[in-house]
Amino acid sequence: MKNVFLSICWFAISLTLSPLAWGHGTIGYTQPADGVRVNAGYDDGEPMSYAAVEITAPESDVVFQKGRTDRNGVFMFVPDQPGKWCIVVSDGMGHRLALEHQVESLNPEQKETAPVQPGKPAPVSRREGIVAGIGIIFGLFGLLYGWKIKRRNGK
Repeated sequence: MKNVFLSICWFAISLTLSPLAWGHGTIGYTQPADGVRVNAGYDDGEPMSYAAVEITAPESDVVFQKGRTDRNGVFMFVPDQPGKWCIVVSDGMGHRLALEHQVESLNPEQKETAPVQPGKPAPVSRREGIVAGIGIIFGLFGLLYGWKIKRRNGK
């Protein structure tokens, strides 16, 4: 039992201290700005620099435009028809962000697109989630171990 406990401790310590263990997700949003501005980033605040972007027009399977974000994770495009535009941002390392932007009208006097649609940031960071999960595991093992000791001493 002692070896199992030590193995779990070493695993937890290596997991919390290893920078490779900290993955991250993506967040992004679109906003009107002489076209449509796409902001893409990771949930730790770092921008998705030079990530591949594909824009698909409403009711179409053909890619309308391809490009890359700038170093700040920003990409701009000018829609040519109203409707729901699909935006996919991929960094080539497995992170993918899919957004939609509703264009209401292309009237030259009214250059308005849909209001800002911010992505929902994670309520808890990935690091906090991992630490909480490890805490729950240790708590459950502690309860189990205490219960076994109580049973052994009670007999």
